Amino acid sequence: MESPVDRQTSVAVDITEASTRNVWLFDRRDTSLTRLSFEHWGHDPMWTRDGRTIVFDLLGDLYLLPIAGGDAKPLTSGVAWDMQPRFSPDGKRVLTQSSDNTARLWDLSGKELAVLRGHEFVVSSAVFSFSGDRIVT
Repeated sequence: MESPVDRQTSVAVDITEASTRNVWLFDRRDTSLTRLSFEHWGHDPMWTRDGRTIVFDLLGDLYLLPIAGGDAKPLTSGVAWDMQPRFSPDGKRVLTQSSDNTARLWDLSGKELAVLRGHEFVVSSAVFSFSGDRIVT
């Protein structure tokens, strides 16, 4: 997935023979690879619109990673398995699907803004509308 800003940086997920997954940042200018995840499951990377941050899930929790450098910052933690993060169009909120049959909305500090309940099974898809004022699950 290309950065929405510089088009010179991409992010990818690989799967090794041991079924581990890593999130990688590839810089086309100098062909360098930077590993973004440091555990076994780095999944579903998503860029902010400004191209400065990536959110990804790792072992059921979400992390924000600044592209300029620094460590990944935990966004969520807990019993529910939060997965497939999606930034809102304005880049200020993150939508996730959870293993507890909910979708959840977070701000960038990790504060839970809303829990969308009523699903009979694990939520397999959750997305924002283009305007960001609606969510479809």
